[in-house]
Amino acid sequence: MAEFMVPKALRPSLDKLRTIPDSTLQKLMSALESTPFAVPSVQELSANDTSELKEAVLELYRVREYFDTEVPEFAAEIAASLQEAVSFPVAEVAAFKDRLTKILLVTPLGIASKSESLKVEYERRFCTARILTDVRPVYVGSPSSRPSAMMITHTLRITFHDDTGELREVYITMGDNDLVTLRELVDRAEEKTKSLQSVFATTNIPIVTP
Repeated sequence: MAEFMVPKALRPSLDKLRTIPDSTLQKLMSALESTPFAVPSVQELSANDTSELKEAVLELYRVREYFDTEVPEFAAEIAASLQEAVSFPVAEVAAFKDRLTKILLVTPLGIASKSESLKVEYERRFCTARILTDVRPVYVGSPSSRPSAMMITHTLRITFHDDTGELREVYITMGDNDLVTLRELVDRAEEKTKSLQSVFATTNIPIVTP
């Protein structure tokens, strides 16, 4: 019996990966290699099929990384497990194992998988943000009279995922000067990115954007 049991949710995608023609598999692998961080386009496959196949493959990368198992051994275990689950001919296990081995050795996919794992290893991860603008009256004298002044404030609402994956929000009140500071900080961060990209461009080390 195989040591690694393929979850039910992955079985249809892995079985499709096993049965698609060699020519389609080659096109899929080429597309995944060139666009590892996006859903690639393969003419012979629907967008939904391609997306599900990619997610299934990335899950295999994550599981193999977690158990720190050599690719050929892991591929053999997954092939045997799927055979037990969906009952395809035993004679086809070796061919499927070879397919999995090739797919699990696509370097850009390995980078994409590892990057996805690393980006969640933070206490808080940015999701989205919005700035809400309010006007508040300032009364110096009687509140029954017209306001003495009006104060414009901005509230920065940041939505983020915590370390448990739950969606959280934080609200921060800001003035116009704070908006200037925030804009300067964003501009400075973008300049740092450009600078680092130019440095690593000479090393042929790819830059990964979360």
